[in-house]
Amino acid sequence: MMETLNYLHDESLIVELKPEEAEIMQGGVSYETYTTKGVSSYLNIRSGPGIGYPSIGRWYPGQRYNLQIPAIVKNGFRKFGSSLSAWVSTRYIKPA
Repeated sequence: MMETLNYLHDESLIVELKPEEAEIMQGGVSYETYTTKGVSSYLNIRSGPGIGYPSIGRWYPGQRYNLQIPAIVKNGFRKFGSSLSAWVSTRYIKPA
């Protein structure tokens, strides 16, 4: 005769999050205003983190954009926000 086990077995679920994902889960997302630096004509806003990605817009000197804090940075490019596919080179931006 086989015994039936009548209990629940609890196992912890371990999920490894990237730092920016952890901040989002904790509700720690905010925005900071940035402007360009060292740009005379315009800065390309790209669809991905690199110059190989197509330009989807332009950031002109004097314009200000709100970028997500904590920063999502990859290959020297910063993402505008976790839900946007817009990236800009960190070399040419600074807090306003």
